[in-house]
Amino acid sequence: MSPAVIALLGLQTRVTGQKRARIVVLNSNREVMLVKGVVSRGGWSLPGGGIEKNELPRAAAIRELREETGLEVEEGAVYELGYFERNRPDRPYDVYLYWTMMNEQQLKALRLNSIEIAQMQWAKLDALPANLSAATKIALDKLPK
Repeated sequence: MSPAVIALLGLQTRVTGQKRARIVVLNSNREVMLVKGVVSRGGWSLPGGGIEKNELPRAAAIRELREETGLEVEEGAVYELGYFERNRPDRPYDVYLYWTMMNEQQLKALRLNSIEIAQMQWAKLDALPANLSAATKIALDKLPK
């Protein structure tokens, strides 16, 4: 993807203030899936993205997970963590946070969409990388123990 397209995608979110949905994916070892988006500013975050017009936030999180990773999850297996809002005039950011747990069989479908995701890693909850996004830190802090 060209630098101009990446810049335009980032600008669209800042200008429109589009709300977002992100989802914590845990594997059977309670490791969390972390991603770096092609458009990201370098830190690790959670799969997710913009909520489309007339789309419910939970449905957006499920759709974005499928689009970015190829993973399918049932709505009943997705749990709410909360809502995060950053009121900076230059970069507003509102995000609904969810979580799910997936077993080895479900994770066999993992296929990263290279148009959206530059990198992915599994991280232990007690050994997370230092450069996590603010919304990711909040989501992981809210996970049930």
